[in-house]
Amino acid sequence: MKEKYKALFEPFTLRNGVQLKNRVIMAPMTTFSANPDDTASDAEINHYAARSNGPGMVITACAYVQENGKGFEGQFAADRDEMIPSLRKVASSIKDRGAKAIIQLYHGGRLAVPHLIQTVKQ
Repeated sequence: MKEKYKALFEPFTLRNGVQLKNRVIMAPMTTFSANPDDTASDAEINHYAARSNGPGMVITACAYVQENGKGFEGQFAADRDEMIPSLRKVASSIKDRGAKAIIQLYHGGRLAVPHLIQTVKQ
């Protein structure tokens, strides 16, 4: 390995004290594979598990954070407490292999797909 790349594979401490095993970060990639109830599917969990041995940090696909913010089919949710067990499974599949887990938060905004969003209760 060239000397100039050596630092990429050395531990790195963030300002908040969290230590990464290296400076390699897996960028978020959408898999469109959430369950019909918007929980993370086994396929999605396995996707992260298979990719979390090397990088110091893994950023998940985006999870919608408000019931009217779902942007596409197969997106997992982070909009209510009932989703915590699902999100915990995703995080554990990453952390159990040595990487830090980061969830990408998302709201579809004006691009939210009308047939996918639930009516906001007033």
